[in-house]
Amino acid sequence: MRARIIFGKSWLVLLTMLLVSAGWGACSSDDDEDDFPPEVTGPRMAKYQIMVVFDPYQLGDSGYADKVMEGIQFFSNPLYDDSAQVDVSFIADFDRYSMEEAFCKWATDSINPAYGNVYERRLLILTEHQQLRMLNEMADSLRPTDEVLALKVNDEDLDNTEASQKLGNRLHGANISAAYSIRRYCRFMDYIAGETEAKGGQMNKNIVHMLRLYDDSLHVYRDSIVEALTEMRGETLRISKMAMLAPDDELPYSSIFYGNVVSAATTLSAKLLSFAALVNCPFCIIDLGSCNNTMDFAQMGNQEAQVFPLMIDGQAHDINGRFYVDRDFKILVSSWVSRWLQAPMGSMPRMECHGGWDGYCTDNLYGPIN
Repeated sequence: MRARIIFGKSWLVLLTMLLVSAGWGACSSDDDEDDFPPEVTGPRMAKYQIMVVFDPYQLGDSGYADKVMEGIQFFSNPLYDDSAQVDVSFIADFDRYSMEEAFCKWATDSINPAYGNVYERRLLILTEHQQLRMLNEMADSLRPTDEVLALKVNDEDLDNTEASQKLGNRLHGANISAAYSIRRYCRFMDYIAGETEAKGGQMNKNIVHMLRLYDDSLHVYRDSIVEALTEMRGETLRISKMAMLAPDDELPYSSIFYGNVVSAATTLSAKLLSFAALVNCPFCIIDLGSCNNTMDFAQMGNQEAQVFPLMIDGQAHDINGRFYVDRDFKILVSSWVSRWLQAPMGSMPRMECHGGWDGYCTDNLYGPIN
């Protein structure tokens, strides 16, 4: 088994170092095939291929994307009993055009490069909702034995995509709802406001600030965040939303926009924290992917401000008042793919959803909020 990566040459050294440090074996790009000859470890040829598509610069987010990669890495580990039967590949390119070009090449070429045989079955994993548009254009090129798993989607997303009609029971979705932690966050708001009022202070708990990558017209909340807020607060709730990108903007992690997005996220995060403290409504939800890390710097510069940001797909840091929602896509992906390898073609569930009820969604909020 070989883990293969399809990406631009500028990524080659960086991704190779990352994968080696994570315990991976030999990696190669399509351009350097001769430099990394395949190692034949036995008479068996890999029957299955798993291809994971990441947005440009999405890897390294210390959250969602890295968890997906950790989950799929399990199947390339020699300790995995059937690792010789499975090839794991990635598309992690540096801009949208290169990503789509690599995806088109994969969709039309089902040959195992190590042995020259045709894979019996292939699984395509899409990590972002926007990638469904790319799938719509290439669905006709997929083989009858190819299946697709789209992450962070819901039933409506699958029904509305053109590829659904072409792929039928070979198109699947999976998501982890953050609603459990959002409800806990609302009870946390009540707790903090109550503690403040008990000391003679005042706090507005009916305004929640929200900083996101996309506005609603392109990428609505697909994990019930807004719905859970409305459920807990009703008509008294006001959600103040800020979006980093407009509908027609380049992918947020692309080389064209990445530096600007990180810089803008840092600036907006600092302004959001300052404004929240100024108007005495210190609750905000941040969902910026890899740019979530910029909130650490903004928060460190606002230690005196009593603001309580909740990070979606964040990770714990030793920063006072920094809360996170951890959705375990590592376990979701590894579990789903394990079952797919054993299941007849087309028999996996159309949609699979997890959350706090089954341990896939956790947080580090505190207080009497359960």
